Amino acid sequence: AGQKEFITISDDSDEEPVTFLPGSPVLVPDDGDDDDVSILEDRDISSVSLSLLQLDLLPDVQEAYVAELILRNNVKDLNVICNLLLENPEYPRREAAAATAAPTSILLESGDVQVTEDLFDYAKLSTVGPMVIMQAADLLMADFRMLSCQDIKWALNALKGHYAITRKALCEALKKWQESGDPSGKRRRSRTSSERCYIDFHFEHGSYKLDRRMYFLENDRRYCRTYNNLEGSVQKELTFYQQKAKEWAEHEDFLLALQVNEDEYKKDGQLIECGCCYGEFAFEKMTQCSDGHLFCKECLVKYAQEAVFGSGKSELSCMEDGCPCSYPMCELQKVLPDNILCKYNERQAEEAVAATCADELVRCPFCNFPALLDKDMSLFSCPNPRCRKESCRKCHVQWKQHVGKTCEQVLERDEIRMRVLFEERMTAARVRKCVKCGTGLVKSEGCNRMSCRCGSFMCYLCREPITGYNHFCQHARSPGAPCRHCRKCSLWTDPTQDDERIIQEIQKEGEAELSKKCAGQSEGRGRIYHPIIIPRLPPAPYVPPLQHVPPLNNNNNNNQHNHNPPFMDLPMHYGPPPHYYRRY
Repeated sequence: AGQKEFITISDDSDEEPVTFLPGSPVLVPDDGDDDDVSILEDRDISSVSLSLLQLDLLPDVQEAYVAELILRNNVKDLNVICNLLLENPEYPRREAAAATAAPTSILLESGDVQVTEDLFDYAKLSTVGPMVIMQAADLLMADFRMLSCQDIKWALNALKGHYAITRKALCEALKKWQESGDPSGKRRRSRTSSERCYIDFHFEHGSYKLDRRMYFLENDRRYCRTYNNLEGSVQKELTFYQQKAKEWAEHEDFLLALQVNEDEYKKDGQLIECGCCYGEFAFEKMTQCSDGHLFCKECLVKYAQEAVFGSGKSELSCMEDGCPCSYPMCELQKVLPDNILCKYNERQAEEAVAATCADELVRCPFCNFPALLDKDMSLFSCPNPRCRKESCRKCHVQWKQHVGKTCEQVLERDEIRMRVLFEERMTAARVRKCVKCGTGLVKSEGCNRMSCRCGSFMCYLCREPITGYNHFCQHARSPGAPCRHCRKCSLWTDPTQDDERIIQEIQKEGEAELSKKCAGQSEGRGRIYHPIIIPRLPPAPYVPPLQHVPPLNNNNNNNQHNHNPPFMDLPMHYGPPPHYYRRY
């Protein structure tokens, strides 16, 4: 059993006999050359398909599609066929392979069901019944035989009786003890309790914290209760923890393999230099643009984060000087975190929508969520589930204040007009708009020479388009002091102070405009608006200070004078009478 049988075919000619595996096509000699070529091609096609299946390279590919690739491209090399299949991942697959494909990379045991719920989130856990707590405690006592049952039950009850999160917290405490303390455990058998080894149990979730010192037992627990059938919730948590343990083990093995691989690269002197930071890395830690320029993954993550969140770019061009290529989406999906990749996709979607239907793109004035709205519609209902507010498309006023009125009638109200004016102008004071493309720019640090994603430059102070640094003052002076020789803008200023100064000017201008309009309305309508006068409160009555009374000498035992004469008017803060003090 397990041995392969071979069939040897030979004839009387001088050629060597040919050996085949059972089930493989046999070359039958014939007088026609065309038949020989067709049989030879069939044998090559079958051998390539058999190699793909035996080597587990592409076990789900259809043999007919492999034969079509061989005949169409006239290639019989296994590597070339693999490259063609990998370049086209949507190749036809067999039905049997699709049915037997594993849903995830985790190797689940027979009968196990993958648990998608996060049982490590303490906020989402609820209190369980006494039977579940008892079974979970017995399982934990079997897992941690070196800890006392009182400590295990205390941790289990403090974590709402859930097995998975309690075992994770205990494992983290043991791991921390192994890394920092004495991992050999020689002091564990000591008789004195002060010399026994212990672990510091710690759990923290928001404001909820647990801390306890748990000592090891002198001898491991011998007997533990076992169950043939567990409760449904206990079995679910046990399966969930086993799945997470496999994921952690796979991740640790992956990190170890990367470290071993990098050591081999260093040993052989084959580390690759990054084109951005010029550090040396292994090939597995590198990424590339469409033209093949190599960069380390850390540089690409930082570059993408600054480009997407800082500059608001929708295209990640190559970091190599003069390279017009970008990074393929497959490389970005492997390297970038989920939040950066999601924001990058949003930027691209916004650019595509703005380029095709800019007139129909409307943003919510409350949450800045974009959506498409017909040109003839004025009511904008925000589709964001966290907002769901209705507003006017033109004046951005909430719709419940806009029903039955035009935008001019709504803005005639002084309080609404002033609110809209303050919001718009204060926002404009903090956000600079590019003079070329209109993109909003916000300065967090750096100089006042602002660069936009479209390639234009502008001054942060006066908002004028500039080219170089000649727009700024070139004279030497103290930081923050005005120049005595010119009136040019400063290259280095504090953006917070600049914004606050502009906002104060806008507030004064708005208050002056409001008071002017109120005065004009009072003259035109014949009404007099008297200012609101807040009456001043009368001053507090004068209370003379208390009479100074010297302290009593209660330590003199020979003094027999009566220190508490009757009708003595003492202040309330003076204290108890002398007979309350202890005499020696």
